[in-house]
Amino acid sequence: MPVHQRAPGRADGPDGPVRVPSGDALEQDLQDLMGNQAMLEQLQRVSGASVSQDQRLGRAREQLNDASLSPADRARTLLRYRNGLLPQLAVSSMLDMRRNDPDMPVHGGGDTPGMVMPLYTRLAEDAGMQELMRGLSDRVQGVDASQLDIHEVWSGTLRQAQEQDGGAGPDASVRALQAMATLANYYKVPRDESGQAQLPEGIDPELWASIDAAGTAMATSTSPRAAVMGHGAAPRDTGGDFTSDRNFHFFSHAWLAAELAHSHDVAPDRARATSGFIGAQYELMPSSFRENSGNAGLKDILVNAEGAAWGTGLLRDPEQSLPSAFDGPALEDRSWEELDAFDSETQGLLDKAADLSVGGIWKSLF
Repeated sequence: MPVHQRAPGRADGPDGPVRVPSGDALEQDLQDLMGNQAMLEQLQRVSGASVSQDQRLGRAREQLNDASLSPADRARTLLRYRNGLLPQLAVSSMLDMRRNDPDMPVHGGGDTPGMVMPLYTRLAEDAGMQELMRGLSDRVQGVDASQLDIHEVWSGTLRQAQEQDGGAGPDASVRALQAMATLANYYKVPRDESGQAQLPEGIDPELWASIDAAGTAMATSTSPRAAVMGHGAAPRDTGGDFTSDRNFHFFSHAWLAAELAHSHDVAPDRARATSGFIGAQYELMPSSFRENSGNAGLKDILVNAEGAAWGTGLLRDPEQSLPSAFDGPALEDRSWEELDAFDSETQGLLDKAADLSVGGIWKSLF
């Protein structure tokens, strides 16, 4: 079976000098920013933060696959989108994630930043989630890869979570999302030089093998229904269409936003903004931005936002349907080159994005 791997040079975490104040300095900076009404009003004026997140994404929708734009144009769009979300950030949750709080859905530092280790640590500690993942993996592998349907995979996982929980409701919905995110993040699990997965203690090797096989089957399927919002294309299409990471972005951010809202009392709009900020910051890292000449980053923030909105909506309506095949952003043109180096304008924008001090964020507005 083929192995689904990240693109060469695509790191899991920060690959450059991401300048983040530590400890009390960061907390004081964020508190000063959020507590200064005049500064927030100026931030909204400069960044256009008074418009909705969906309106802000309109620029990314227009620019996706537009070959007339430069990489700097795309970097600027990503940076403006990130900055526009600042007034709505869930600050205390951001600080907890920065500290790698084990209760939070994302780790902001350490050797493996992101959500893969929180997801797999929870899996190691939760027998019920292990059973849910067995069912999900069996569900994927029980169908020929050419016939995989993400809607059926999701509905079966939700039903199993509801049966475990004794009925429909937010708890079951969030657990089902966690299972889907765990599967989607399978290829982010760190491996040693021999390719052996480095998993938290408590995950049975047979369970991991099943998850690994199911994740690979989903990501390399030839079914046009295997990816959420797949627009009728198979996840891997040598003709240029590309959908294999839509499930990763969609379900990761659906779980992130729903988990913040449901388990950490973050208002849904702030949960979505925090999800969007985290995703945009990742796309502004050089190793991420160089993929597809920055075009992939535009698609990723659009899919992230679709997932976050759907995930928080699921808390209100547990029977909410997945987006249809032709919802969401257009398919990503994969014929664009990978950038080996950045021009000075693009590099300057990425350098601004890397400084997450309040002073650095302020400079990035101009």
